[in-house]
Amino acid sequence: MAIIKTKEKSLHKIRNKHYKKALTGIIALLIIYAIIRIIAMPTKSNSPFILIFIPIIYLLYHLNKAAIFSHGIKGEKKVLDKLQVLSNDYLIYNDITIKNKNRTSQIDHLVIGLNGIFCIETKNMKGTIIGNEEDHNWRQRKVGQKGGVYYKNFYNPCKQCCGHVYTLSCYLKENQLGHLWIQPIVVFTRKWSSRLKVSTNTTPVMKVNELLLFIDNFKSKNGTISHEEIKKLETIIDTKIDL
Repeated sequence: MAIIKTKEKSLHKIRNKHYKKALTGIIALLIIYAIIRIIAMPTKSNSPFILIFIPIIYLLYHLNKAAIFSHGIKGEKKVLDKLQVLSNDYLIYNDITIKNKNRTSQIDHLVIGLNGIFCIETKNMKGTIIGNEEDHNWRQRKVGQKGGVYYKNFYNPCKQCCGHVYTLSCYLKENQLGHLWIQPIVVFTRKWSSRLKVSTNTTPVMKVNELLLFIDNFKSKNGTISHEEIKKLETIIDTKIDL
């Protein structure tokens, strides 16, 4: 079994923050409703009840945001379940934040082994995913229950992942490990309900069931990593993040 250094943190924090705000919206809704009842009863007017829509919109917004982050948490867990099957030669960092000068990167999964360093961006999306490595945005095509087709644009995950790689590589250079190759990977976790129509050259895009085979067979452009370098990597990353 691989050595799990960190588990998911940031997405849980953001999701819980939205849940707390949703709870605030419920409390505000009840207070406003009670006040309106007192004001409206003598006049028998319904117009003050329009104010109720403000906390309702606030409540629904934060519940929707919390649901989106819960979706992301499920996707990261699927990838972690796969990664932990790797041998104990691998170190796995999940949901970590790396800061370097003016850049901050939230990395879903960072895998370190003798055959390479892997920076993994996870997407828990269904439908058809359309895009090229050079595009700024990709498109998600979904078919609704009644047969309607829906499109949604989202930021190119290859560019997103490569941004994380750049931040991490700058940090490694500062610690005399700039010669180590960091391989970006984009993983979609919906094995059966997603279809990938993407074209990439440097950043492989795959489904979660393909991930282990890719890592096992990967050969870094700069050769293998020594045990001493892995130990140093572990030390400098541990000091950079909150374990």
